[in-house]
Amino acid sequence: MTKAKAKSGTIVFRIIYAVLALALIGIVCYALWHLWHYLDAFEKCQPEIPIKAAVEQMQKNKDFFIDRIDFSPNEFEKKSFVEDYYRELTNGSITYSRNGKESDEVKTVYTLKCGGKNISNITVEAVGIDLGYGFFEYEITDVQLGKVNTNTYSVTAPGNAVVYCNGKMISESYITEKGPVYDEIKFFHNLEKDFPCDVVYTIDGFIKEPVFTAVDETGNQLELKDGKFHIANIKNDLTSRTALDFAQAYSKYIVHDGTFDEAASFIYPDMKLYNDLYNFKNNWAYSHWGYEFKDITIYDTVFYTKNAVSVRVSYSHFLYGVPLAISSNGEFCSAADYTVYLAKDNGEWKVTDLIIN
Repeated sequence: MTKAKAKSGTIVFRIIYAVLALALIGIVCYALWHLWHYLDAFEKCQPEIPIKAAVEQMQKNKDFFIDRIDFSPNEFEKKSFVEDYYRELTNGSITYSRNGKESDEVKTVYTLKCGGKNISNITVEAVGIDLGYGFFEYEITDVQLGKVNTNTYSVTAPGNAVVYCNGKMISESYITEKGPVYDEIKFFHNLEKDFPCDVVYTIDGFIKEPVFTAVDETGNQLELKDGKFHIANIKNDLTSRTALDFAQAYSKYIVHDGTFDEAASFIYPDMKLYNDLYNFKNNWAYSHWGYEFKDITIYDTVFYTKNAVSVRVSYSHFLYGVPLAISSNGEFCSAADYTVYLAKDNGEWKVTDLIIN
């Protein structure tokens, strides 16, 4: 009986031991299962997971940024300019880092950079799937693109010019400065009331460098140099011919080779120049038997307005047969260099003034 009881006790102990071992194994497995799920949930709830995936997506498809653009270009640029700006900005390897200033207990903010330049701030928050154990998947909740770097440009032009930026006319609302009326107005003796002054157009918000063009009242293209459009300097046969004919008539008159009426016929009515010419007395004119104009140069017409221009002419005025006391070969040459100012009188160009250069 004693041996049987001992053997029976051993079997019971082994059974208990096996049950306890299985229970322990079950507990361990259950703990390991929970630990695995806990670790899996912990790993999935890391805020870096969605940002890393987003960066990988951005590297492959820049439209991630394009679709989130919230920037309105100025009226002289197209929306595509902004898109081009971000495509160029993100042309390279994109990196991210946690932004400690913007992050807090609720949200984590990452700053994205490319080529050392800030692209955007992306916020992730634990608002996704409930992973258990108090963990939630992080999701991107906000994307703030970096500030678009823009520039301001100014251009100066005559006030009567039509100025364009990227092909679009600039309105007077962009004028930030006006200069004095051009000093040449005095040579037109109050005939031209709408004489120009220089004005400055200033426009901000440019992503790309703009292209400025301008034309004057008659459609002449103005030249842009060092940020300033200059008054049109254009070849014009009619004004050139009128200026030269008057200058030579003037030259002939003062040496007694032409009449007052010939020179005065070019002058605009009631001009001071008319009286100055009428009262002119040349007490030094040399006697001679002939004359000739050589080395004639006619400079381009300057269009202050469509009705007020100036033309510069120069030439050598030769007199032949002057006294030998004046010239051993009987020739006398004087250099003529005049700027002739003209205005329209009933559709005909007339001289308002003549200036000796």
